[in-house]
Amino acid sequence: MPSDPSNISQTLSLRPASDEDLLDVVQLILTINEAEGDLGNATSPEDLINYSVYQDFQINRDAFIIHTSNGDLVSYGALFNIHQHCKLSGDLFFFTDIPGTAAADLMLDALETRAREHVGLAPPGTRVYMQLPLDNKNENGKRFFVKRGYTPIRYYWRMAIELEKPPAIPVLPDGFEFRPFIRDRHAELIRQAKNEAFQNHWESYEWTFEEFSHSVFEKDGYDPSLWSVIWHGDEVAGFSINRFKSDTGWVQTLGVRPAYRSLGLGFALLLDSFSSFFQSGEKTIGLLVDASNPTGATRLYRKAGMQVVCEDVILEKELRPGAISDSLPAV
Repeated sequence: MPSDPSNISQTLSLRPASDEDLLDVVQLILTINEAEGDLGNATSPEDLINYSVYQDFQINRDAFIIHTSNGDLVSYGALFNIHQHCKLSGDLFFFTDIPGTAAADLMLDALETRAREHVGLAPPGTRVYMQLPLDNKNENGKRFFVKRGYTPIRYYWRMAIELEKPPAIPVLPDGFEFRPFIRDRHAELIRQAKNEAFQNHWESYEWTFEEFSHSVFEKDGYDPSLWSVIWHGDEVAGFSINRFKSDTGWVQTLGVRPAYRSLGLGFALLLDSFSSFFQSGEKTIGLLVDASNPTGATRLYRKAGMQVVCEDVILEKELRPGAISDSLPAV
């Protein structure tokens, strides 16, 4: 069971996680979020397993839990191979008081030990590094990670809107239309559009169909009826991949291909997505966006009435210097 941070013992025990731990881990994350006053990172057992596009993730090798001597669960951590064993991403959940950071030290040791095993698998001469997200309000957490050699490098906003009435009906330019997403016919076209729409974003790389499928179709809350896709003839001009997440509407990925920008398609996709959620009975809708998004997405979301509810900071530590791996631009 998750522990209250005030009861964390200095006698800590770390072991690999298993599927049987996931319900307790979900509750631990919720308890930590409640302690920090932010429930936006609540998750589900399914999302812990299919957290992103990491095909080689194995929970009993790449995730860990820490118990106190009386059996209380106090920390969960996981490491993901994002790209070619060069870019590694970690999740580390812990209470940020003094006893809690003792558990975080132990957990980070385990994650970094696992991360170093990736170094030998990365292409020769490439830079290998590890990143961790953290709520930017978490000053104790930031001090902890900086002390451990991590540097803040990027910021992400979680934005949200609470709909009070049905959203406006989107208007499309002549020659464009919304059509329902049909997985067997459209999945590859959406993948291609996603890769093109995000090609100039920070640390973007081209997803394979396997990566795309894992990230989208295997996510908890996958519901193709919520998707919005704008077509121009036989081409996907823009898309919004939507799902339910932790009992709220979630815009997972919204993109417009470069050739179709400045036509109001992003705004139309957002309104259509809002409408889909509203018709499903969900009035709270959120998304995550790079605060330095190069396409003006933050302005678009504000225009649609969304507000910043949380800012996450990405902290990075270099494990091996070298050249930037293919398709991962320098920071």
